[in-house]
Amino acid sequence: MTRNGKIARLPRAIRDRLNQQIQDGVPGKDLVRWLNGMNEVVDILAQQFNTDRITEQNLSEWKQGGYQDWLKHQERRDWVRRISDEAEDITDDAGVMPWMERVGAMFEVVLGKVVEQQAQAAVETPEQLGALLTLSRELARHRQLAQDAARWRTEEIRRQERENPKDIDERIDRAQKKALAHFLVLAHRQTTLRDITKGMSPENVAKFEKAVRDQTLKYLRDPESIGFAESSDADEADPSESDSIQLDPTPNLPA
Repeated sequence: MTRNGKIARLPRAIRDRLNQQIQDGVPGKDLVRWLNGMNEVVDILAQQFNTDRITEQNLSEWKQGGYQDWLKHQERRDWVRRISDEAEDITDDAGVMPWMERVGAMFEVVLGKVVEQQAQAAVETPEQLGALLTLSRELARHRQLAQDAARWRTEEIRRQERENPKDIDERIDRAQKKALAHFLVLAHRQTTLRDITKGMSPENVAKFEKAVRDQTLKYLRDPESIGFAESSDADEADPSESDSIQLDPTPNLPA
């Protein structure tokens, strides 16, 4: 419920300090004097209420309203902290389960027990039936959210695996080894190279061999700029069958 009294309009930090002092048993007169002694409080009261004082009556009303809301909020926070501590102490096969999943699992158990207790009690009024239905819906909703979270986590793990730099390095390493395999195959095809350069002048043979060396080094040093097809079983088994590197049998060089 939204409150709009004098104290409710104060900044949250001031309200929290006030509530803590009320809980600690500080007398009302001291609290009123403390509030009215802050320039920030005086400015807010003047702007929004055309007054410059908080009275003991204002404080009494706050104790019955806003302070009670704060106490309930603190109870919920304490419950979450307690559940968190218990969840951290749980040891099971899924020891690496994220904190929220452990807390969520315990919350589902607690909520399930409440639903069970409500179902066992006699439902005599529409309000009781409505409460039972609400709890049942909350339990179903929580389970759906838990399933969605698990699915998202699985997808995130797969995405990280796809984008893992280590995987990229491994692909580059495989590509470089594949390129080296092609180069070694070509090195053993001296007859083919001689056939290609037959009839060329010594100068053009030297140019052709230099072009082959340069292209091969570029292929080995910078595989990403050229690109590689995904390796197949055939490639892995017999590199000589690959056609990733093809020498032009009719190079554009003068005879």
